[in-house]
Amino acid sequence: MKRLGIVLTVLALAGCAGGGSPQSDRTDRLLARGSGKAQPSSVVAAELAFNRTVLSKGYQKAYETLALDGARSFDMRGEHSITALLKSADVSGLIQQAKPHQIAMSCDGSVAVSAGRYIPSGGKGGSYYRIWSLQADRSYRIELEFVTPDGKPVDAPDIIETDVANCKESDAATRLSKFAPLQAEMERDAVKFAAKVHQGMAADNSLGWFAGHATEYDRDVLVTVFRNGDWHGALGEVTEADLAPPPVPVPLKVEQ
Repeated sequence: MKRLGIVLTVLALAGCAGGGSPQSDRTDRLLARGSGKAQPSSVVAAELAFNRTVLSKGYQKAYETLALDGARSFDMRGEHSITALLKSADVSGLIQQAKPHQIAMSCDGSVAVSAGRYIPSGGKGGSYYRIWSLQADRSYRIELEFVTPDGKPVDAPDIIETDVANCKESDAATRLSKFAPLQAEMERDAVKFAAKVHQGMAADNSLGWFAGHATEYDRDVLVTVFRNGDWHGALGEVTEADLAPPPVPVPLKVEQ
């Protein structure tokens, strides 16, 4: 999806030019307690709980416990219901163990996204993105997964980087209004390439996410957060149709 690839690049550059590292909004010490509603450590705890449940009770129990009813999965074959995948003979698109490297989160903590490396059923490594939704009991549940197997080693970082949106000096209506051009671009892209799409927005309009699949060689995921008065790319991956197979995922790197 060429147009979305351009959007990702523009957002990445905007993140680099947005006034430097947003130190007031990110922490590299996830064991330290935060004072706001957004608590990245809660997502790390959910990831660890998933891994432990897989080891002790199996991946089916892990998804039944930690995924929402209706949760979706985007793998190289397309978009699926996680419930349907659990009942199918081919579970290669499901995550057996996840090693988060980065977490993005809305100001209110209503939506979080983890990204990193994972081990699938077949044992070969890959990259993953997980959309987490905060529940009434303050627990997080999986809303969507986007996985790309690449056969590379699965490592766990010493430090998990976090990017929490900054809602100071802005209101929800302003944030949503500024998101409108990006929303329109993504919708045009999805229609043009006949892509299967899922997207969402945090309750306070400070984090937006998009996952799209047109073909095995044309699939994207994008996570944006609001800070410093505008939207910035936080996490993302693009596989463009004109890349020679095998597909080469291009991670979105944003210098903080």
